[in-house]
This record gives sequence, structure tokens and C-alpha cells, in this order.
Amino acid sequence: MNLFKHLKNNIEQNNLHDYSALTFHNQSISYKQLLECIEKYALNFSSENQVGIIYLKKSEKFIFSLLALNYSKNIFCPIDSETPLNRFIFLTKELDPKWIITDQLLTFLDNNYSQINFDGLFIYIKRQAAKKYIKPLTHIYLSSGSTGFPKIIYLSDEYVIPVIKQQIKIIEISENSNFAWLLSTSFDASLSDIFVSLFSGANLHICSFKQTNTKTLNKYFIENKITHSDLSPSILSLLNFHNLHSLKHIVIGGELANQNTVSHLHNQFQINFYNAYGPTEATICSSMKKIDANWVNSDIGLPFDGVDYIIIDGELLINGHLFLGYSDNEKKKKKIETINNKIYYHSGDLVCFKNNSFHYMGRKDRQFKKNGNLICPEEIENFCKNNGCDIAVLYNINNTLELKYTGLIEIEYIKHKIMENFPAYMVPQKIFKIDDIKRNINGKIMI
Repeated sequence: MNLFKHLKNNIEQNNLHDYSALTFHNQSISYKQLLECIEKYALNFSSENQVGIIYLKKSEKFIFSLLALNYSKNIFCPIDSETPLNRFIFLTKELDPKWIITDQLLTFLDNNYSQINFDGLFIYIKRQAAKKYIKPLTHIYLSSGSTGFPKIIYLSDEYVIPVIKQQIKIIEISENSNFAWLLSTSFDASLSDIFVSLFSGANLHICSFKQTNTKTLNKYFIENKITHSDLSPSILSLLNFHNLHSLKHIVIGGELANQNTVSHLHNQFQINFYNAYGPTEATICSSMKKIDANWVNSDIGLPFDGVDYIIIDGELLINGHLFLGYSDNEKKKKKIETINNKIYYHSGDLVCFKNNSFHYMGRKDRQFKKNGNLICPEEIENFCKNNGCDIAVLYNINNTLELKYTGLIEIEYIKHKIMENFPAYMVPQKIFKIDDIKRNINGKIMI
């Protein structure tokens, strides 16, 4: 059963037709209207097992497009509307989409694509045959990669649905709840936010403003009686919880939360916090810890039903609800291992097991998360070396990206090139041109 079928069945079984499903710009759409819009949008996607890129800002039309592709047995791939053009062009070549759904004129597309206007959107349709993918692939998400190019990750609804069901039970969401969706469309946790809300019969509030806009965020949460949201840990200390009386359930993840901040908010305002953990390759998240008085910020809890964790040489290996592969399957071979006839994914995360729970200790490699987005420093570093830098090293210092490089090119030039080719969260806030980069006794660069 795919996401659309599960949603439709749930609406009918629980008689949710007249409940509000989506709210966007103060306009509400009922579950009945949602189904009607999905079916109308799906008329544009007549074939099966082909990719539709959704290149849209957060809106109700994004939801319609995603579920329409799913309903018509095609594959959706959300790409953030602020993705730089060069990166977007690369992805279209790699994915070979049948459709590109956007609100922008794409002048770089050649004559292989025709254009139709639909409901205020541009739908670009490939004239010749596009790549057909093998079932059970239903959606594609992107993650930072060490080669200088993003990892293209193949995933299946088969594992999304049980993950969502377990999350619903944990965070106590129902048809009387209001969920605020703030994450980027290209972040796989957005899939969780959308369907945790829709599968529970709640009202999904599509927030087009950035979660860093705390004044607007506070005002919106108050006026719309928001009960649930998924917030980056860094935003918690900026919110005025004295006025947020309805907000009682907050999912945090993507980075270590400030333990003192979370404990204070939990104790003073009786807010329930849930620490979500899991790489994209393990389908959104593979464990979720409800925070109690004894919680420490490294605690990621126990794996979901259907998931198994083991530790080998300090690294967490995950079995269950795993991805189908990468666009480059050689990458998968390096990350997958069969142990006792079970397939495990090498997460690269260092963990330990204590007090009947798993605890995150850091990264085995150099990847890190910034505001929930996984960043592979080598991707930026390799790009810089291909654009005039002799040596380049990216650091994450107190959640601030700093780039140090050697070479003749100027800071403004390399900054401009990075901004042209990478999303905003990967652009260094500080760039330094230096004479040399320190190396250890073996000649390796000291990170």
C-alpha cells in the first residue's frame, strides 16, 4: 500500500472528510478537498514508475503534486526551490525525470521538454522516453556526498508507513491537533511531518516563513493554536514559551539539542520533547526518544519495531526499513554488510549502549549536521579544489561553517562560486585565505 492509498483509507475509515487537512496563508482545505485536488493533479501523470521532480516552495500545491505522483504510481523527488541552478541541472541529468513541476520558468531546458500550464504551475514533460525505475521505488531524496556530488537515495513507501504509524503513537497526535510544518521540502524529515499530521487526521499548517524568524513563528503558533511541531534544537531558546500555551509536543532531531534548554522547557512549561534519530538511508528515522526528567542530549532511545541496532567497533549498524540503493550502487556496497543473514547499514555514527538506551557519541567520518541538514565537508572541499584552490578545509565551529584555503584566487570569487552551486545551508559563513594549512607528522592535513 502506498502513501496515497493509506491516506484515503484512513480518511474513509475515520470519516475525516470534513476535517481540516491543510492550512496555508489562512486558507483551509478539508480532507475531502485534498483527495479531490490530488486526483485532479494526477491526470497530468499518465505513465508509471517514472520520476517527477517537485521544484516548488512550500505550499498546498507541493502536497498535491507529491501525492498525485504517488497516487499515479510514479516517483516523487522534492528539490528545494532555492537550490542553485547548476546543482539543479546536474540533478535533472542524473534523474532523467519525466516531469518537472515548478512555479518557475526553466529556460535551460532543451526541446526535449514541452510545457503545460496547470493551476498556476508549469509542468515540463519530457517528449521522448524518460527513465523507468523498478518497483518498489516510490520516492527519492538527496543527501550530501563526499565526491563533490549529492547522494541520490532510493526509498520505498513500504517502510515509510510503519515509521509514521509509530511516530503518531509516540507524539500523541490526533484529529484535534494542529501541526506546524517548517522544514525544507528537500529534507526527508518533512515527509514525516506531512504524514504524521495527515495520517492522524490533524491539520497540517504549511509555514512558508523560515523557522529562524522567531517573531513571526511565535505569532503564528499563538493565532493558530499549534499543538505540535518539528523544530531544530537551535531555535528553542529563541521562542517565547510563556505565550505558547497550546504547544505541547515538539520533535527535535538532526543535531544535539542543548540539554539545559530542553530540560528547562520540559519542566517549566510541561512540554513533551521527542528526540528523533536516523539517517535518510534508514527511512526518515529509526528511533525516537520521549524525553523525561533524566534525559541527556546524547540519548537516542531504542530502535522502532522492525528495526535492529548493533554496535561494531563503536559504530552503529542498522537493520530494517532500509533504503533500496543509491543512483551509484557501488556506494551502497560500501555501506551494507550482511551479518547472521541480516542486512545492516553502516551509519558512520559512533554510539554506546548504557542505561538501556543508545547514545550518540559523534561521527566516524567527518560528516556533520547543521540545522538538521547533513553536510559532507569533502563535497565543498573538492569543489573548491576544482575551482582554483590548492588546498581547502571546511570546519564546523559552534554551528558556524568556516572555510580555510590556500591558492591565488580571491575570497569573493570562491564564495560566489560556492553560492552558485550549493544550497544556502552549505555556504560557509566565514572564508579565510591563508598561506598554509597545518599537517601532522605523516603529512596529513590536520582537521
